[in-house]
Amino acid sequence: MTGFRRYGCFGKYSSIVLAGLCFLILVLLSLHASQTPWQAAHRISGASSRLLARHKGGLGETVPRDLVTQPNSAEIFIDDTLDVEEEEEEAEGEEKQQQQKQQQQDKQHHQQQEHQKQQHEKQQQQPSNKTFCPKKSKQLVGTIQTYLDPVNISTVESKYPEVRKGGNFRPKECTARERLAVIIPCRNRTQHLHILLNNLLRLLIKQRLDFTIFVIDQDLPTTFNRGMLFNVGYLEALKRGSYDCFIFHDVDMIPTNDKCLYRCTHNPRHFLSGVSKWKYRLPYKSYFGGVVSFTRDQYRKINGDSNLYFGWGGEDDDLRARILHKGYSLLRYPQSIGRYDTISHQRDSGNKANPARFKLVKSAKARQDLEGLNTARYTVTSSVTRRLYTKIQVYINMTEIIQTAPADDRSLMQVLLKDPKAFDEEVVHQERKSTSTTSTSAQIK
Repeated sequence: MTGFRRYGCFGKYSSIVLAGLCFLILVLLSLHASQTPWQAAHRISGASSRLLARHKGGLGETVPRDLVTQPNSAEIFIDDTLDVEEEEEEAEGEEKQQQQKQQQQDKQHHQQQEHQKQQHEKQQQQPSNKTFCPKKSKQLVGTIQTYLDPVNISTVESKYPEVRKGGNFRPKECTARERLAVIIPCRNRTQHLHILLNNLLRLLIKQRLDFTIFVIDQDLPTTFNRGMLFNVGYLEALKRGSYDCFIFHDVDMIPTNDKCLYRCTHNPRHFLSGVSKWKYRLPYKSYFGGVVSFTRDQYRKINGDSNLYFGWGGEDDDLRARILHKGYSLLRYPQSIGRYDTISHQRDSGNKANPARFKLVKSAKARQDLEGLNTARYTVTSSVTRRLYTKIQVYINMTEIIQTAPADDRSLMQVLLKDPKAFDEEVVHQERKSTSTTSTSAQIK
């Protein structure tokens, strides 16, 4: 109070001065408060720009402020939608994998049940105290003599009394490692069949195999269809027993070495390495005819032989294409073991060359799953149990089989229903043309 008294004029206006100072302080405080939000926003926007610049690869690019402060909500929604779709696709993929895994487990379970059933059948058929037969019998000597002269069936029957009715043999002292079905397509070749049995039975018995001989004959007048008769043999054999291995055998092929083992393995096998009519060579390197073997699953996986080869030629090359297309390799015995003698004969009148065979072979892979074992249509006209074999006679309707072919091949096959007399003339012309082209190519090389 003494100060105010000393300066009287100030004391007189002291209340006014204090009020002014208070007003000034309030104004300054309000100005400071109004500037702070803008500065904070400026600092945030600057930091965001620097972060986005780094995100773009550190190239120093600045992003306009309106994209930072006002992001496109629709774009984020689309990104979220893509994430959800990816999660759904992953979930669906996992679900499919689980379904496939379950299906595979069910298939394995079914196969195990079938295997157990087959083993049970074998145990019932074989005494339990037997051991497995050796993979290679000690009785095998290698090269053996072949008998190609005509022989009476009664003579053959007397030579092999151990073969049971229906052409079945099972070793007594051991358990064979697999059940074998030998499929022989045959028509008007009875004498050749007797010669084959006279030679083949001794080899199969010495190898201690559990086998059954099936002869598949085709009714006239339909043109002979060797490939389809293989399918018929496979299907009819399985109706009569549980066979593990199938050997498809031409009636005129005579083995000359008993170490040529008649069994199946992990890949289809071609038994021939040389034939007498070709000076113990093969007509071409990829030849897959004469005698071949498949396990039951292998033959079903390739869908068997094609049914479309009426007449001579082409079905062996088609079969080879089917095997390779399903991922199998081709096995063949060495030259010293896979030697075969042949019975000389003229081509059958009902087995003329197929003029469509060259074009059919080209489409083998494309129609493999469409026709074959799954489209084999035939009628069993008779089934006879002979002493040394089981004979199954079938009728094949060519028109019906052609209808099972894919459209392109069906139109090609219609030529088989026309004049059969023109077949051989057309084929001879094509073969001469093909031979001429091959010779020209060889000269150029």
